[in-house]
Amino acid sequence: MNSSRLPAALDALRRLGSGNDPAGDFARIDRLSRDEGDAGDWFEAAARLVPTAPGLALGVLERGLHHHPNDIALLYLRGNALRLDGQPAAAEAALREVVTRLPTHAEAGISLAYLLREQGRMAAFAEVVIRLWRHLPRSIDGDLRSLTFLVENGRIADAALLLPGVLASPNAGAPVHVLAGTILATLGVPDRARVQFAEAVRKNPDLAEAWWPLASAQRFDSRDDADFRALETAATRADLQPATRIAVAFALAKACDDIGDVEAAVRLLEPANANWRRHHRWDAAGWRRFVDDRLRVRLAAGRAVDAPV
Repeated sequence: MNSSRLPAALDALRRLGSGNDPAGDFARIDRLSRDEGDAGDWFEAAARLVPTAPGLALGVLERGLHHHPNDIALLYLRGNALRLDGQPAAAEAALREVVTRLPTHAEAGISLAYLLREQGRMAAFAEVVIRLWRHLPRSIDGDLRSLTFLVENGRIADAALLLPGVLASPNAGAPVHVLAGTILATLGVPDRARVQFAEAVRKNPDLAEAWWPLASAQRFDSRDDADFRALETAATRADLQPATRIAVAFALAKACDDIGDVEAAVRLLEPANANWRRHHRWDAAGWRRFVDDRLRVRLAAGRAVDAPV
C-alpha cells in the first residue's frame, strides 16, 4: 500500500461522512486532495481510517510523511496502522523508530509492548515496558501500571527490577506496597513481602486486599508481634468498610490459629463467614451449570477417543 491509493482513501473519508466539525472535515479532505495540508491534516485523516481501513490509512500516512518525514505523530500512527494491517515486522520497526527518537512516547511504547506480547516475545515485551518506565516522569499511577502490566503477563522477576526505584518514592501508595509484597512473595522472599504488606496497612488500614497477605506471609508465635497487634487494633475499628472488616477477621483468625488459640480463631471465623456469605451470594445453579458443562466436554472427549477409526 502506498500513496498512489490516496484518492481511494479520500473517497473512503468522504463516505465516512463528517465528524464533529463537518465544514472542517470536508475542507481538510479538499486540502489533501490537492496534496496540501499540514501534518495535523494528514494525521486526522489517517486516524479516522485506521480502525476500519488501516491499509487505506497507510496511503494517507505515507503521503503525509513524504511532506513531513520527521513528524512523530505520523510515524506513531503509521506503526499502529501497520500493526492493524497485519504487517508485524514493519509495525515493530516503525514503533521502535518512534521510541528511539522520543523515548517518552508512552503510546508508542505501549503499542510496541502489545505487539511483542501478541507474538509471544515476552522478554522483549518486558524490556520495552521497563525502558518506558525508566524514561517517563515518575508517578504513583505510572509505577502501579508498569508493575501491573508486567505481573499480569507473568514477568514477575522483571517487575522486581522496578521495585527499588518504585519503593524509594516517598509517595508510593498502599496499592503499590501490596503489589510489591505480592511480587516478593511469589519470588519466595516472604520476610520482605511481609514488610510491604505491613507498610500497605499502615498507609491505608481500609485496604481490604492487604490484610490477608500480611497474615499469610508469616507464621505468628506471639500476640506481642507488631503485625498481630495491628490486626487486633483493626478488628476493633467500626469505621472500616465491610469488606475490610471481613478480611481483617479472616487474617486475625489465621494469626490466632498460628499461636494455638483455636477458640479465638473459631469465634472470629463464624461471624466472618456469615458476613462474607451476606455480601457474596452463592450461585448454586450457576455452579451446577458449570459442572454439567465440564462433564459434557469430558464425556464428548471420551467418546471421541473410544470411537472406531
